Amino acid sequence: MNAQDTYPEPQHGPWSRLWRLGVLHSCNTAFSDNYDGAIQGFWQEQFERTPVGSRIVDIGTGNGALLLLAKEAGRQFELHGVDAADIDPAHTVTDGSTRFSGIRFHPNCSMSTLPFAEESTQLLTSQYAFEYGPRDSTLAEILRVMAPKGRVALVLHTWDSVISKVSESQLQACHFILEE
Repeated sequence: MNAQDTYPEPQHGPWSRLWRLGVLHSCNTAFSDNYDGAIQGFWQEQFERTPVGSRIVDIGTGNGALLLLAKEAGRQFELHGVDAADIDPAHTVTDGSTRFSGIRFHPNCSMSTLPFAEESTQLLTSQYAFEYGPRDSTLAEILRVMAPKGRVALVLHTWDSVISKVSESQLQACHFILEE
């Protein structure tokens, strides 16, 4: 067990409040609506490689930006969004009931306890969320739900990013406080 798995997941009130504002993703000032450019291109490639009718699960989905990109791929996927925050994109995002039609969201759900059967998921996605969960138990859960020949596509903060450096500093401070 590593240090990341010894602490409970953080309180999700701030994230719940953010998603209730109706923003589509946490980079809401960088894109006018959904992701575009290289980020959109990466995800489009992932969805094109995924067979029609496949189950796609997005962990740390927020208000479902990646799931909307998957839906727009037009491949009749079974789409699920999981988030530890109290999300409800159909009611908080502009035109959400129309945009998210056919997408199922699982609010208040940890990425380390997914509500899916073993070997039931063909593609599991996450953008800037995987690193916030308990790593070892989340990896075990991903492996449990992953279908044979399934794939995982993750976009993560780099180790030398400001977010990673701040998180590492905060983790060290928590260790210090708990040891004292």
